[in-house]
Amino acid sequence: MLVCDTGGPTAGLAVYAGVQSARTLADTAERVAAGEPLGGGLFAQADGGLRVIAGDPQFTVAGEKEGVRRLLHDARLVHGLTVLDGGTLARSSEQAALGLATHVAWVLPASESALQRARRVLSRLAPLGRPELIVARAEGRKAPIDALGDLADERRAPLILMPHLSALAEHRIADACCEAALTLQAIAGLLQRP
Repeated sequence: MLVCDTGGPTAGLAVYAGVQSARTLADTAERVAAGEPLGGGLFAQADGGLRVIAGDPQFTVAGEKEGVRRLLHDARLVHGLTVLDGGTLARSSEQAALGLATHVAWVLPASESALQRARRVLSRLAPLGRPELIVARAEGRKAPIDALGDLADERRAPLILMPHLSALAEHRIADACCEAALTLQAIAGLLQRP
């Protein structure tokens, strides 16, 4: 399995995985588009064999769209599952990734503030014509379940509640996967639907 992010300003995936690759997806896409060599490996290896493409925070590298398309196409051919954190959809690499996704999971904290922000963004996007999920992460606050359900209904998307994963903050990926086992099974089941 490969997980990557588009190389945005938070670089959160590298923090969660506890490893970072030599370059972000955006950096690599720029090099691919320019025909430059990709020495140093494409990904880092995290616990349990998880492959990770995520690096330092970036503010200026947008990621060339055709390079992103090529990299994600090749990643799908090699990995049984490729998961991409698409960021805020503000950069070209994030938009290219959304355009290529076979499934989209809109992930947000299960809080009223996050729900209001997500609703504003998603109201600007027409249905994608691909399976969508709403994944609400517990972060110590009580989730507004009815309001989350309404957002899921508006997107015609299943709602999945993700428990707080205390092991993730300590970079214990295998333990975090155990904490989230039921949620991950639900997501996998939805991904297998046609």
